[in-house]
Amino acid sequence: MRTEILPATVADIEAVTRMVERHPYAEYRCYGLFDHHFAADHLTRAIRNFLAQQPDPLARLAVVDGRAVGFAGAARSDWESAHFAIEMGSIPFLLADGVGTERIEILHALLAAVMAAARERGMQHLALKIDIADLTALRAAEQSGFRLVDTVVTYVDVAARPPVARPEANAAFELGTFRKDQFHQFSSDEIAPLADFMRKTYRIDRFHLDPRLPAERSNEVYAEWCWNIFGGKWADMIHVARQNGRLVGFLGLQYVPDLEERYRVRLAGRGLAAVLPEARGAYAALVGASLSHTPHDFGEFDTQLQNFPVINVWIRYGLVFMRGRFTLHRWLDE
Repeated sequence: MRTEILPATVADIEAVTRMVERHPYAEYRCYGLFDHHFAADHLTRAIRNFLAQQPDPLARLAVVDGRAVGFAGAARSDWESAHFAIEMGSIPFLLADGVGTERIEILHALLAAVMAAARERGMQHLALKIDIADLTALRAAEQSGFRLVDTVVTYVDVAARPPVARPEANAAFELGTFRKDQFHQFSSDEIAPLADFMRKTYRIDRFHLDPRLPAERSNEVYAEWCWNIFGGKWADMIHVARQNGRLVGFLGLQYVPDLEERYRVRLAGRGLAAVLPEARGAYAALVGASLSHTPHDFGEFDTQLQNFPVINVWIRYGLVFMRGRFTLHRWLDE
């Protein structure tokens, strides 16, 4: 089988749409369990926007015997590039037909082409996320030099199917819920201890587990995310816990507006949380507050696979496992 790799443009969207319809690993596919079948349409629209909004998208089409059998798209990661002072990118789209060695060959060809194009555009580093069920893609990526650095699992609260009973609120903490237009009420002095805790403690993530990324900048990742949460850049709602008047924990969540506008699914997720060590029990209280006071159809909670204390809290509150994704990194000078 000879795989030909061609530049992809928005004119190829019909061929890509057919591939998406055959692709079993779309990010939101599991919501079909709850009669929300928008995963394929959402992925198709995301690819169409990716191709249409860039004058020269870094996108490649795999063709065998005149038929499109694979698609890959990559883009510069602006925040990460600025944070690490390294030209970094990601591959948000990777589709391939076939099974077994045939599919691996297509994926190899796509990844090789995307890496070559990324190098030409000055990128030094690429990140790739793969569904944990897609072991063929994982194998192809590792054979192409990508290294597994993280596995993130997602648990979901289904508002229409609450558990029989949730844990009662912990009276040791004063809980509060704040919308984005209220974030200005938090002072830098009360946010700083949480950001400093995250800077010193958050270590098990894809940045720290990539040995070539500068450790000092990896240490700053979560601290900067904390400031961006309270600055309104990365959160639509914040739930906080105070003890004796002191801010000891927070949980920030974002809505996904395009899902609500197009599919009438209100999804709250993309969250970040931190609790000071002396405030044991505050995280569970914050989860309870978020479930009670964040209007949602589905509440998504993400963490690393090995973060068992957090996962156990979610299970106590009746959240269900929804998906998992491998994260792999590739340095382009290797």
